[in-house]
Amino acid sequence: MSIVIDFYPVNASKAELKAFIEALGFYKTIYFLNPFPKGTLYYAWYDYEDYKSADGVEAVIIDNKAIANEVAATPYIIHTRTRVWASAYDKQKQNQLIRAAKKRFGGDFYNDHNGKNRYIPIEKTEFLHPYESGILKLYERLKDKLNKLYSTIATIDEPFELAVQNAAHPHIKQMLVQNNPDIYLYNSLLPFAVSVIEHFLKELFIVLIKYDEKAQKLIADFKIKDFKNLLNVAELREIQKGTKSIEELIAGNYTFQNLNQVNDAYKKYLNIDVNSILSKKKYNKSTLRNALADVIERRHWMIHHFSFPSDMDKKKFFSVLKVCDLVIEEMVSHVENRNQIQIKSHSMYSGIIRFPNPSLYKKGSPPNLNLESPEL
Repeated sequence: MSIVIDFYPVNASKAELKAFIEALGFYKTIYFLNPFPKGTLYYAWYDYEDYKSADGVEAVIIDNKAIANEVAATPYIIHTRTRVWASAYDKQKQNQLIRAAKKRFGGDFYNDHNGKNRYIPIEKTEFLHPYESGILKLYERLKDKLNKLYSTIATIDEPFELAVQNAAHPHIKQMLVQNNPDIYLYNSLLPFAVSVIEHFLKELFIVLIKYDEKAQKLIADFKIKDFKNLLNVAELREIQKGTKSIEELIAGNYTFQNLNQVNDAYKKYLNIDVNSILSKKKYNKSTLRNALADVIERRHWMIHHFSFPSDMDKKKFFSVLKVCDLVIEEMVSHVENRNQIQIKSHSMYSGIIRFPNPSLYKKGSPPNLNLESPEL
């Protein structure tokens, strides 16, 4: 879904509209579908500073005659669009473009959500702190990936499952289990699961230290000797060009699939005890930290020893995804409480993913997505 505002300038040439849009910071782009007539100019705007943009703003200069069968009240249209999940800053920019165009060229505009000459209403509470914006974007991106993977796997049939259940002789059953292709599929997906957590913990760390007073004081007090293991000439040039931040450089000095290094980094710069947070959360008969350590260890054996344990079936892999989801939820909840900010309330993915129990649906039937898998 989108928020579209079409502006109809009274008297403006294509060149004038082009110069006007570019002066507002829009850059030329290419639309994959090219839905408008030949000669249409496509532009986009995105604010990378402080994670302000969620999706940016699209602006298109269209020849009105080409789409109105040569009968048009105005020669051109400025067609603008943001997504409904756009940030307040994106919507503000869309309003700014239309307001400035109306003042410069005269004319009317139509907002497909609010009507003629109506701007997008934006509440002050919609303008998020950089903490919130950065973590929200990270949270939504990873929850989306977990949701899509789980939905895909839930629809995969397991023909070997019935054969294993019906095997009378234990040796035949064991042979079937060892040759089950699903075992190779789900073991091979373990690196994906670990990469989700590694990326989450690293990017969350970068966002937090970028705006945390204690972390920034530590960074400001760095001496040349503190950079000896962090900085080389190539990285210095990246920092000078603005393609890499000091915070990214610091994060690069830690391995975020090593839970001890994760804990060291968070405690040093943020006074956050990750081990304690994850250990307080019970998972099955142990803790969430132990469950995550087991997932990481399984990935290690799969990558470095080509190990494919026969217990990693669909049911077990759902448990792995659930561990990843719970880690994200627990860490984000801790940050919300610690920093007195709101993240999940702004997200379309708020809450723990409810993974189905594969045994509760049969071939040809859609899975019951409202049922959680049993703890493993």
